[in-house]
Amino acid sequence: MRFLRLFILVLLSVLPDGSASAERRVALVLGVQNYSELRPLDNPLNDSRAMTALLEDRLGFDAVHRGDRTLAQMRRLVVEFAEEAEGADLAVLFFAGHGVEIAGRNYLLPRDAAPGTNLAATALPLDEVVVALRAAVPNLLVLLDACRDDPFALGPEATRAPDAARGAVALARAEVSPGLRLMGRSEGVVYAFAAAPGEIASDGAGENSPFTEALLRHLATDGLDVRSALLLVQQDVYDRTRGAQLPYVESGLPRPLFLAERTADLPERDRLLLAMAELSPELRAQVERAAATYDTPLAPLYAAALEGGLAALGWEARESKLGEAAAAFHTTRERLLGLESTDFRVRDLRAEAEALLERGERLGALARLEAAISIDAGAGEASLSVAVDRRISEAGTRLARAGVHTAAFAYSSALADTEFAADLYARAAALAAADGRDPPRPALDGETRTLRSLGELQLAIGDTGAALDAYQRWRIRAEARRAIAPDDPNWQRDLAVSLVHLSDVTVLRGDLAAALALQRRSLVLIEALADSDPGHVVWQRDLAIAHLRLGDLLGAMGDLSGAAEAWRRDLEISERLAAIDPDNPLRQRDLSISLSRLGNLLARQGDLAGAAEALEAAHAIVATLAAVTPDDHERQNDLAASHNRLGDLSMFAGTPAEAAAAYRTALAIRRSLAARDPTNAQSQHALALNLSRVGEALFVMGEPSAAEAFAEALAIVRRVTEQDPGNTDWQRDLAVAHGKLGDVLLARGTLSEAESEYRAATAISERLVAQDPYNTLWLRDLSISLDRTGDLHLTRGDPAAAIAAYRASLVHAEALAQQTPDNVEAVLDLVVVRYKLAQAGAEPRANLAAALNLLERLAADGRLPPAQAGWPDFVRDALAELPPG
Repeated sequence: MRFLRLFILVLLSVLPDGSASAERRVALVLGVQNYSELRPLDNPLNDSRAMTALLEDRLGFDAVHRGDRTLAQMRRLVVEFAEEAEGADLAVLFFAGHGVEIAGRNYLLPRDAAPGTNLAATALPLDEVVVALRAAVPNLLVLLDACRDDPFALGPEATRAPDAARGAVALARAEVSPGLRLMGRSEGVVYAFAAAPGEIASDGAGENSPFTEALLRHLATDGLDVRSALLLVQQDVYDRTRGAQLPYVESGLPRPLFLAERTADLPERDRLLLAMAELSPELRAQVERAAATYDTPLAPLYAAALEGGLAALGWEARESKLGEAAAAFHTTRERLLGLESTDFRVRDLRAEAEALLERGERLGALARLEAAISIDAGAGEASLSVAVDRRISEAGTRLARAGVHTAAFAYSSALADTEFAADLYARAAALAAADGRDPPRPALDGETRTLRSLGELQLAIGDTGAALDAYQRWRIRAEARRAIAPDDPNWQRDLAVSLVHLSDVTVLRGDLAAALALQRRSLVLIEALADSDPGHVVWQRDLAIAHLRLGDLLGAMGDLSGAAEAWRRDLEISERLAAIDPDNPLRQRDLSISLSRLGNLLARQGDLAGAAEALEAAHAIVATLAAVTPDDHERQNDLAASHNRLGDLSMFAGTPAEAAAAYRTALAIRRSLAARDPTNAQSQHALALNLSRVGEALFVMGEPSAAEAFAEALAIVRRVTEQDPGNTDWQRDLAVAHGKLGDVLLARGTLSEAESEYRAATAISERLVAQDPYNTLWLRDLSISLDRTGDLHLTRGDPAAAIAAYRASLVHAEALAQQTPDNVEAVLDLVVVRYKLAQAGAEPRANLAAALNLLERLAADGRLPPAQAGWPDFVRDALAELPPG
């Protein structure tokens, strides 16, 4: 018994004080809305009344509420309240209205605050109030919903904006700053500001401001200490304003202070908000970017980040997962909003699930959907017609539930629901047929949509075989329905899209020939649709994309001529669509992409004039779009990429000074974008690539500063790659950066350092080629890296080692040239390694003859770039200098 009593005493000592209601709690609640000389506000009186009700009715405070008081009245109130509060255990000060910082001091603005030089004299200093109240009570909670927008911008008669704010921004005096300043830690005092120091807070579009709304929701949360409750408030405002407003909290309490006793476990939403605060600033910034990019509420993405363990992943993997979660959220919401049911209970449960999803309450949403499924599955089947409707309704809810699982990366559960939904749609169609009716369109559309989702889920878990099977089932259904209704354009398009997905999976499985055949079948169907209605913009754009995809496949298979033809067709359609709607930025951007794709190909084929025409036309479009929206990250990124493409063309044409100028212009844009968001690995990566381009141009020009550019690029790439070591694109860029820095070191004569860089580059390239021996970029990288190693050995005076390296390079260069025979760059690489072998003494006559043959064929075809126009004579002279024999 003694042990039991001791245990109970210990337990009580760590639990929230159950006698909280016996404490004496007092509150001074002030709201100023109808200013005499400043811009009025809409909500402070609503906010102060609501807070008074919360404090009195739910938290046991003796509250004094006053509204629209003058400075003299507010000062008198503070004195009187402090006298009455003497001996209380806890006091709360709540103020809603305008607040500013003047010369480093925070002020609350009363009704008669006067703008101009007398502002401080007509405002109430916050520290004066805190000192008075702190002298009366041991614990003080200061809640300030007072960081609202420029009180001086408009007079008292001005129209109030629907979402005005409560801080100072466009103030006339330099010493008056936006919002309120940091107070600093004060013993026994908790400060909670509606916005971060120097920021402004929304007045709200409803009856209360976002900050007060959050206080009303969370301040009385059962069993949470004040700091945890305010953390809920902070994260709730942050989530509901989509990151635009983040309250600031500073606590000087020596121990936890509980306002309400624990009566139940925290709700799911509150647990999510508390967990959000524990994530790293880098991940939070990434979530905010994803929310802005995909127009998605913050809470569902934070829930995905927490449940999916995204903190343990690399930057690129997190970016991909957040995009996947955002897509699943939107798809699921659209499904829920689009579903129909004759049963009001099912409709209501779906609506509740949709609202819960937006707040990140996945478990609550799943529970509502499970209840809706049970209603449909358990409903009696009074007739076949009712049974069909119920199966369709249940299938739709299951498909929506699969989306909820997908957003949390619970793929097994998502697959099970999706398979079940596909079966339900098929059963609904069969039941309708048994009733002598045509299958209802919702059942047919639902089944194809579900099979598509099934394939996408299988791809997400890496099962290409199962994805191929799902897409084949989709194709078979689409073909059967097209046979029944050959004039229905929707079924024809559905079949074409199923073939595109089959083609994509077939590429992943390494069968490019089969993928090409599927893409061509899809193109035939899309062409028929587009020809049937030349004015149908969606079908015309489908056709442009189909040609673009065909060109990509042909290019990957080495048929650059076929790729060029496909991309020209894409360009023709994109030009026509852009001309129809010249003010549509999407159409203009499509056109710029088509021009850029074709321009790059023409450069690789040696048609520099054609390449320049296409790339300059693309650049004009991109520059126009970027000028219209100078703060748009994507548009500025497009502009930098366009400058780089022009620089690449100049390098290919043998004018490195022009290339350096273009690269430096792009570099300035990249630096600006990277500075806006230093945690964005993608921006840092793009910056490194631009530095490398600048370094390459400077190196060709013989400029010593090339080494600095390469070294900075390498440092950035190494740092970014460490964040996501599984990213093969970044690994490739790391190899390239090592190699280019090695070139500079070799030119300087620091051979040991150059060798170290070359070895690092070769090791990475060998690992990548081992993963995919048919990747043309990786093959070329490895060939060049081995070629560089040969140069190093030759410089050292070791021709045998050089020949071994050159021959290894030759193997990969020949493989690349065979895979892409129309690729001028690959042919020139082969010429270079043949020439170097000859120079090192390895069968010089045979290698020079082979190099000359390649150059003469390029010249005869009109594909020898101007920068290499003198190469054939150079090789002929080398052949002539060989001794006879």
